[in-house]
Amino acid sequence: MAIAQCGDMGEGCLTVETTLRNPVTPGIGSGTDLNLIFPHAFSANTSFEYFNGCDGVGQSCDNPACPDAFHSPDDERTVTVCLADNVNLAITFCQ
Repeated sequence: MAIAQCGDMGEGCLTVETTLRNPVTPGIGSGTDLNLIFPHAFSANTSFEYFNGCDGVGQSCDNPACPDAFHSPDDERTVTVCLADNVNLAITFCQ
């Protein structure tokens, strides 16, 4: 597989977007997603997983169809939320 050439804002590559925060309101905490909204595109197997809270909760993408990723701006079901305080996040990119 050729190495993807990503733009300065991640153009041409799959990106991981995250907000890590302790919940201060019920139902609002950390949120993470995989982004394939144009100009982003599948570039490498990518996954993320929370740990030290919400252990094992995450998403992965290993092909361009990637059902767990955002493909259009109105895909709301793809954000993975964690409501634990001080959660950690592992992100893996593999060629």
